Amino acid sequence: KNSLNGSKIDHIQRFPNLVGKFSDVNNGGNEWLVFDFLSRSGGVGNKKQPARTLREVIDQDWNEQHTNTSTDSSTSYSYHHLHKVQLELGLPHDATFGDTLDVCFKELLRAVTTVHRNNVVHRDIKPDNLLIDPLNHSFVLIDFGSAADMDPTSSKKNMLGFGGRIGLDDGNGDGVLIADNIVALSPIYAAPETFIKWDRAPLNFDTFSVGLIFCQLMFNLLDERMDAAFHQQLRQAGHDLDLWLERSLTSTLRPDGLDGALMYMGERPGLWKLVSEMLHPNQEVRKTSIDALRNFEQILYNMDNDDIAEKDLTFDGPYFTSVLSSLESCEISNTDEEIRKKIFEDLSYTADDTTIESRTQPNDFLILPRPLHFVATFERSVSLGLILSEPDEADENMDEDARLAWDRGIAGAQPGEVFIREIIEGGQAEEMGIFEIGDRIRSIAEIPFVSGGFEKVLDMLQAVPKNSKTVKIHFDRKPASIYYEKNKPATHSAKLIGQGAWSSKGMRTAQEDAIVLQEIGDRTNGDVVIAGVFDGHGGDAASKTASQLMPSLFANELSLGGGKGDQNITQALSSAWNDTCESYREGCTIYGECVADFDPIQGIILAGTGSKDLVAGTTASVVTFLNSLDGTDEVTILNCGDSRTLVVASSSGANVDHQLKNIPVIQFVTRDHAPKDKEEAERLLQGKEAGLGFSQPQCSVSRWWLKVGDYQYAISRSLEGIYATSKGIISTPDISKISLTGILNESELATIIIASDGLFEVMDDEEVGREVLKMRYSGMSAEENAKNMCNLAMKKRTSDNVSVIVLYFE
Repeated sequence: KNSLNGSKIDHIQRFPNLVGKFSDVNNGGNEWLVFDFLSRSGGVGNKKQPARTLREVIDQDWNEQHTNTSTDSSTSYSYHHLHKVQLELGLPHDATFGDTLDVCFKELLRAVTTVHRNNVVHRDIKPDNLLIDPLNHSFVLIDFGSAADMDPTSSKKNMLGFGGRIGLDDGNGDGVLIADNIVALSPIYAAPETFIKWDRAPLNFDTFSVGLIFCQLMFNLLDERMDAAFHQQLRQAGHDLDLWLERSLTSTLRPDGLDGALMYMGERPGLWKLVSEMLHPNQEVRKTSIDALRNFEQILYNMDNDDIAEKDLTFDGPYFTSVLSSLESCEISNTDEEIRKKIFEDLSYTADDTTIESRTQPNDFLILPRPLHFVATFERSVSLGLILSEPDEADENMDEDARLAWDRGIAGAQPGEVFIREIIEGGQAEEMGIFEIGDRIRSIAEIPFVSGGFEKVLDMLQAVPKNSKTVKIHFDRKPASIYYEKNKPATHSAKLIGQGAWSSKGMRTAQEDAIVLQEIGDRTNGDVVIAGVFDGHGGDAASKTASQLMPSLFANELSLGGGKGDQNITQALSSAWNDTCESYREGCTIYGECVADFDPIQGIILAGTGSKDLVAGTTASVVTFLNSLDGTDEVTILNCGDSRTLVVASSSGANVDHQLKNIPVIQFVTRDHAPKDKEEAERLLQGKEAGLGFSQPQCSVSRWWLKVGDYQYAISRSLEGIYATSKGIISTPDISKISLTGILNESELATIIIASDGLFEVMDDEEVGREVLKMRYSGMSAEENAKNMCNLAMKKRTSDNVSVIVLYFE
């Protein structure tokens, strides 16, 4: 390959010695640079076995992890995920993950700085172009086919017949691209600028690539698909590593290597900041390789001197420091689930594969839920519109109602907790309409807040990643069920008067959600409506299959059942979902087409994340009901995972604007199937004790999750492939029946909202319900309502796809 001036290469270290040029007369006379042979055993000239590339060895590490994966997660692969890299580098057998990663990062930087000191930019640094030299415990950089010489003083002409700068995409640096000069780059490891310019820090292109390779090794993204997904996610976060981390902590799937990486970084204060600076999108601001090497050597020195390291704990910025402090912090209370179960046990049906068990409802009261734990997303550029206080800082001028709410909210409070003392009129909080005096702050930007007082809250708010335009705050409140007397059952049925659906890809590269909104029937006795959202992950294979297959299976079950009665609809829905799940799993096994599409040339994976053996999955929330001329009495709701269905309404005869700020609008909400759910934890434990090898809930950084292969799953039920199902993530749904007639007898504007998790990532159930009812009350159509809810989620900076279905009843 003819990119570099041969006279310069001879003196560059950390790649084989240049032997000379070779003219390939059999293939057009192309000229190639020829280097000395590098053997696996070290040294030059020993031709017994060629040195291996880093790509070959990390592929072996990935294969070892999967070959040795046991059905019992407690006996899985016992070595760290860079064990083969450790051995290939010739490191001691007792070297740790941290030792191995330290050597990898230092040697990567040394190889690149050697090239950069000769004013050459490589532009194609990737695991395939790094040979491992076991004798020197180092990397050897190869393949300079995309390199460029930035030295304007070179007087010796190169192989192309001219001297000076060579390898620039614009020839002589005038900014005009020359087609023949544009070189091939690996998109997975390329810097954002793609094309270099001699006067805009061109050498820093390689620094970005080294930062990506280091993250690949550290986060256990050894499969190229996972690494491509990381690069996509980083790009979507504006190359802000803090913002990427914040989004990863709330995603349905996150890399299993994240926890180990955070602990590794935490032991090396300043390293997170260094890597962040190496990944800066502006090459002129990005850290140079020489400075990065110097900084990393200083970090390692500081790590061996505890007194120095202690002083440097804040070097990585307030957000990362907050994440480290919460590594083992998780909410362990199941109060939400227990209260929800109590509230809805009289309204719901619970289904498994074979039975549907009904419960009776008390005669005198209808119980409406209040949110006991909720999330609110605020614009950072505007005041929250809340006055926050510690328990001992009550306002003497509170009116009687506010004082009662405050006293109830802080009852039993611990020192350092922070509560809402006042909701400012006209502020962001009042506009949302979901807050009450006495609500307690539980986390900020997904970092748990336990104590520390008002000053700690301010510090955490200021620590939110700088590129994040919004901040998510979790609150909780004391349970206090609200009872309303029921009137006699209504004599009329609920009628569907409007429906609409909308879906948005958002900031994701691919759309993994799918929507169903169909009528089934002969229009003689009325049709059956099926409306559902399928929230895919790891690709769209599962969500697409479910959305295409389930309606036809449901129609078939209805015809076999011989009628459209409510009980038959429920049974048909359950059977259709079970058949859909079995068909998908069987198809994935036979055809092997259930992994996300990946373009290795462009470095694009059509999913939020994925790997070569990650079978795509999907959660589901589906509503069905008879849509006759007389209307319907009931709706049947199937839910599996964390997609969600809400039934909302406003109080009959009330002023809507006033009512939406004072009385809960949620009439029913499906249960999320999360590892922290008490019922889910018990089911998973029973599976493990029965020898089924179910993964067990684990906690890190305020989130409960299940380890499945390369990933941590934040859900415990979903349609998955055979392997994830064997680890306890089952597709058994909850099925509930809700009386719309009963709701409309007490309320008006009854509305059903079905949405994917991307909406609830940034909005609480109550806020969603209020926004939808406000838009309906203003005269907006159901379709416009669904579209606006997707847009609102985008405005609040959700990191996921968003799909919404809105159904109006009267």
